[in-house]
Amino acid sequence: MEEKEMLKFSWSIFFGVTAISFLMFGIILKFLDASNSGLFMRVGLIIGVLSILSILNTYTGKKSPSSKHSGGKEQQDLF
Repeated sequence: MEEKEMLKFSWSIFFGVTAISFLMFGIILKFLDASNSGLFMRVGLIIGVLSILSILNTYTGKKSPSSKHSGGKEQQDLF
């Protein structure tokens, strides 16, 4: 079961790495007195918020069991 979890694409990691990259690039541009540094900082902050929301969604989704769906083990294994 852990192998299936590892093969899934993690949006949390994607958003986190992208946010850190944009923020670091924005800081470097600000250090070099470029005019676009504010844009990269804003985009980095927006992506950072998306990363936090994705992480919260992952943790809250795993904690609350969904008893509404009464599918068999075969259907659960597909997802």
